Amino acid sequence: MRNFVALTRRELLSVFVSPLGYGTAAVFLFIFGLIFVSQFAATKLVEVHTLIDPMGYLLPLLLSPILTMRLLAEERRQGTLEMLLTAPVRNIEVVLSKFAGAWLFYACMLALTLIHLFAMRFHYEGEVDWGRFAVGYLGMLLIAGLFLSFGLFVSSLFEQPMLAALTSFVASLSLLMVNFVLNVPAFLQEGVGKDVFRFTLPFTHYRNFLAGLVDTGDLAYFGLITAFFLFLTTKVLEARRNQ
Repeated sequence: MRNFVALTRRELLSVFVSPLGYGTAAVFLFIFGLIFVSQFAATKLVEVHTLIDPMGYLLPLLLSPILTMRLLAEERRQGTLEMLLTAPVRNIEVVLSKFAGAWLFYACMLALTLIHLFAMRFHYEGEVDWGRFAVGYLGMLLIAGLFLSFGLFVSSLFEQPMLAALTSFVASLSLLMVNFVLNVPAFLQEGVGKDVFRFTLPFTHYRNFLAGLVDTGDLAYFGLITAFFLFLTTKVLEARRNQ
């Protein structure tokens, strides 16, 4: 536990003091603020699905590859990964600390967006469904964890961070395209096969949170898929340690 805390602190500090971290946060907050202002200026009220829904697609497509490309690929390129693997720490501690650092950084970016919701609270006279917003934010954290774990796994496979980012971007874009196609009624007839495909996509489970629904099945889905990619990353590090 002590190793995990120390490594996680190291990861957080490396992100907070890097131009990459500030650049990622600036892009995230700018787009979030742009979506919020464009809706609030017209209606004085921002709905959960129109504000949070785009952010669930933005992370896997743009932010996740940027946040995760350096986690292991950069360490491998600089030769520090070998030093880390020969230190008295377990592979799972290395993987979990890398993941926790990126996930906590994303949570900090989300926390900064709460200022928009407070602004809406003081400038709107109607009733705001804060419970639904809370569930929506939970959904953003869960889908972030899934795609960050995938990006971490991809980063463990490459030595060049840009190549890791490009691979993660292409994979995320492909998943988004599949999600788009499955939601086009004219493409496939409704049936069991189409429902199964939809169930395997994270965006299907993410939309339930936008509707204010917290289902154990959705929680289990995000937890299991995230753990699966972390497990694969651990196996990749184990193979490198044994080389």
